[in-house]
Amino acid sequence: MVKKITATILNLLSVLICLLAVVMLLGVLTTRSGQVPSMAGYSLLRVLTKSMEPTIPVDSLLVVRQTPPEQLQPGDIISFYSPDPDLGGMVNTHRITGVEQQGAAFQFTTRGDANQLDDKFPVSGEAVIGRVVFISPWLGTLLRLIGNPLIYFPMIFIPLGILIVLEIKTIIRTSKQIVEEEDPPGQCH
Repeated sequence: MVKKITATILNLLSVLICLLAVVMLLGVLTTRSGQVPSMAGYSLLRVLTKSMEPTIPVDSLLVVRQTPPEQLQPGDIISFYSPDPDLGGMVNTHRITGVEQQGAAFQFTTRGDANQLDDKFPVSGEAVIGRVVFISPWLGTLLRLIGNPLIYFPMIFIPLGILIVLEIKTIIRTSKQIVEEEDPPGQCH
């Protein structure tokens, strides 16, 4: 009974990991070069710098929801493609400190919570990826660890190896049963 439960759990975990990998692969493949992958209007990002500490620690996982610029306001934390030439359009996540509207166009003044001054370059509405709607320091750290090949490969190959061994055992057991049914012991030809 314990073996069946263990096998079922391992099968479910393997299927979930494979499905997640396929979804992530599709998200990456359907995303234009230089853009953040998005599924159903949501993107996952991991924080790499201390500019938003203590609100958002390094390695935190962020869920960012696409949000029209007109719905953003001071105090919102947004992720955006940085207009700073030194950052070359890299994704940045800071808090909005000011909003300017010129016709239908929006510009946002932003600042990292750990910074004393606003960012040097205003962010256009077109550069905004979205508003941060979820922050998880421990999930981000877990993703960083999982991304380490020393952890990632064993996480995939150990359950896969166990499943292969269990399937081989099932095939052998079934083969023996078929042979016994076709050739019962003690029967002479």
